[in-house]
Amino acid sequence: MKTEIFTIYTEVTPAYFSDLLEFMYQNYIFPHQEFFQNVRKDAIDNERFLFFTYSKPEWKSYMDVEIKVGNPVQVKITADDTLPQDAIDDFERGFDNKS
Repeated sequence: MKTEIFTIYTEVTPAYFSDLLEFMYQNYIFPHQEFFQNVRKDAIDNERFLFFTYSKPEWKSYMDVEIKVGNPVQVKITADDTLPQDAIDDFERGFDNKS
């Protein structure tokens, strides 16, 4: 297994963390439901999380993703060693505003 962590810097205040989580769900997951499984929003110790499994048929593998909403947002990806690095890189670029 391999794990990668990256951060997303925002100007969102804590009062809007729930809204940010909902925005991520509505704009990234919901429109592409065919690639997401085990989607779960949760609050643990006053921190908000979005968990899901992301996969595409051509990968023959998957990645588990944990998004911890805060400032910055922390994204943790855990993937099988057979998942191509390009798949993880493409996923990360999906959160990059410059892509």
